Amino acid sequence: MRQGVCCQCGMSASIRSFYLLNGKMYCEPCVWKASRDAQTKGEPSEYVSLTDNSVCVRCGASSDATDFQLVGNQPLCSPCSQLIQDWPYPTWLKAGLAFVLILLVVALINGRKYFHAGRSLYVGERLVDEGHYEQALPYLEETVRVAPESDKAVLLAGRAALMTGRVDIADKVLHGHSGGHFEDPGDDFRTVEALWEKANRAFAKADEASKLGQQGGHDADAARLMHEAAAMYPQAANLAIAAEMYDEGLRTQRPRQLPRDCAETMETLSRTRDGRCGGQCPGLQVRDNR
Repeated sequence: MRQGVCCQCGMSASIRSFYLLNGKMYCEPCVWKASRDAQTKGEPSEYVSLTDNSVCVRCGASSDATDFQLVGNQPLCSPCSQLIQDWPYPTWLKAGLAFVLILLVVALINGRKYFHAGRSLYVGERLVDEGHYEQALPYLEETVRVAPESDKAVLLAGRAALMTGRVDIADKVLHGHSGGHFEDPGDDFRTVEALWEKANRAFAKADEASKLGQQGGHDADAARLMHEAAAMYPQAANLAIAAEMYDEGLRTQRPRQLPRDCAETMETLSRTRDGRCGGQCPGLQVRDNR
């Protein structure tokens, strides 16, 4: 066991009884006074206790020649160091640790898709905020496939789809979410609701134009209605194309067929109205949790 001597009072004792202040060794009573004096002079006043690395903290064995090996910042003699390193942990603890590790691996594997969905939602939301709706739509569709009950993901996907004229995708994601019911009637909900109603009115008008065109003798009225539909919902490029085709039909006096994607969208919305709401446009609703 190593000995120390206080530089102030000369007391001799085990080195573990002393403190180091500004490079000098003090006993406990002297270090308090020296620290106050140093503080008054504007000098560093913090002190640290000294450790004797020649004494094993577990068994108390001492070495006069060398310091013991530090294990976790604590000096240990060779037998104690070997015992700590080879500590015989109980079987139940080892089994419990293995079970926790297995659970962790299973959770990481099963949660992988949710991490991916969260990243897709983040990227999609940022693209929507920047107005890049077409680029955002694939990310948001991927999120909705993993988390179809997420109001935020569904509303963002519906908004991106409606802003790119993809009413078929909007219908699928919006009404696939609890039948078009949502928890929070916030700004996102109101924005998508207004877009959805506008798109439905536009395609209902286009459907009316298509039926007039098929009857014969109403080509001018059909073209007018189709132009109104295209103006009402300019995000749908197929409506503008259909309006141009109706104008061409008027000039050439030849019947024109609607673009395939436009006809399919009107057919989809027609089935939606007839199947879900008795012929009325299916709107979005706030869920009543009472």
